[in-house]
Amino acid sequence: GCTKILSIRSAGGDYHGPCQRAIVECESTSLSVGDAVEVDLGYTDDHAVIVHGYCKDINPKVPDGTYEIHIYDDLILAQDYLIVSDDPDNPQTYENIQAEDLVRNVLALASLTNYSGDHPGFTFGTESPVKVQLIKAWDFVRQVAEMLAWWIYCDNTGKVHFVSRKPYIVSGDTSVHTFEVGDTGDLVLVNYTKSDEKLRNKIVVYGRDDIVAIAQASPPAGVTMPADFYKTAVISYPDIIDTQSMAQSAAEYNLTLLNRVTETITLDAVGDPSLVRGQIVDINEPNLGLSGDWFLYECTHRVTPTDGYRVHCTLAR
Repeated sequence: GCTKILSIRSAGGDYHGPCQRAIVECESTSLSVGDAVEVDLGYTDDHAVIVHGYCKDINPKVPDGTYEIHIYDDLILAQDYLIVSDDPDNPQTYENIQAEDLVRNVLALASLTNYSGDHPGFTFGTESPVKVQLIKAWDFVRQVAEMLAWWIYCDNTGKVHFVSRKPYIVSGDTSVHTFEVGDTGDLVLVNYTKSDEKLRNKIVVYGRDDIVAIAQASPPAGVTMPADFYKTAVISYPDIIDTQSMAQSAAEYNLTLLNRVTETITLDAVGDPSLVRGQIVDINEPNLGLSGDWFLYECTHRVTPTDGYRVHCTLAR
């Protein structure tokens, strides 16, 4: 629905972001707000869909005579859908339901039925019904995923996944791409940082009524803190945590997830349409002493008249 495309930029494609989006600048368009759209970019013999979703904004640019079009992936439906019962005294409720089925049912309320959910072995609504009311569908399923330290994302076919994928290297991970310097490599720019900014070594979980659970630990190797000093995260979901064991499990899951130093690489590289967040990649950069496998935390693509096709990636471990 676009002619004479001038540039394409993807954005919002990090591990925690609900929606990947693409910003397309073109000279003319026949798109309407709400149209289903795929954004496919790359090279003549090597290209792929980077965003599958819906056109949400069409902005004429004056005096350029061009249009800027914003496309969001399918999870925008979950962000836009507010769950409201016709009868305030009878909200949507679920009892004795597995986590993956709870996520499935709430996404279906927002017309998202192309779904695949793994099985974390967690049952909700065992003591009292889970009430879903006056909350966006995305905010609710995000709470479920955050509680379990799981991941919800939409792939480039429009399918939503609920999986146990941590934003760091775990046993069994295999690299799908190598970033390299040199004349035959693809690296353009690279930076490395090591930080405790995201580290949390104490997790406090609040549930229904007076349920409270705490998990804490010493900081990981390589981090020094004063005695009895903790960086704390709070998880408060009284609508879905209704047992002490559930609260304690949530605290321990998130302690494992968060009590770690984050090593981060940001890089620009020659464009590769096969790269998406959630993959495992490795890097060969001898000048900074960087090597080994990394988790692809964020990947954005851009095609512009000045730079051609580039990817900007954030790697973590």
